Amino acid sequence: MRMGVDRECENGSLHDRVEVSFMPEEMFTSGGNHMRALIRATQKLARPRLLHELFEIIMEASIEAVAAERGMVITIEGGEVQVRASRGNRFEIATTVLNRVLEEKEPLLVRDVLVDRTLREDARIIDQKVRSFIAVPLQTVDRFRVVIGLIYLDTPNLHEFSRDDLKLLTTLANVASIRLEYSRRNEVEQA
Repeated sequence: MRMGVDRECENGSLHDRVEVSFMPEEMFTSGGNHMRALIRATQKLARPRLLHELFEIIMEASIEAVAAERGMVITIEGGEVQVRASRGNRFEIATTVLNRVLEEKEPLLVRDVLVDRTLREDARIIDQKVRSFIAVPLQTVDRFRVVIGLIYLDTPNLHEFSRDDLKLLTTLANVASIRLEYSRRNEVEQA
């Protein structure tokens, strides 16, 4: 996040103009496609929606943004994993991947699972023919950074997701997390 304060003169009076940017301009090197995908996603997420609708929007936007073939949005509720939205044929996220993202609270990008010994020996990854994947935590923005779920995208082909894809999906997950928490609070208050 970048924050700047500029002094501006308007109608003869001096005042401070505060500029807050959550995405530095240099964040994406792959051109405007990522930025357009992020703008489309945030516009969809900004509209009033029910909680279950948000999961579908997050899934759709994530798949579209990085051209993944399969994916799922997962939440962790009461210690249980809940698949809230998915695209692609029946598949499950490997426990190895799920645990790594939940414990480290960091996004994970694997361009080729065959290069990673632990992953290439994971039965679920082998059975589901996963070759490349991105997993990004959905987490609260408070100081505790509680992971409330994750976005997982993969492909059975050597897709080579990029670092820009990871940055985009991480930004999307941050926006989605805020929106999910807001919607949950609204639904609890209205109940």
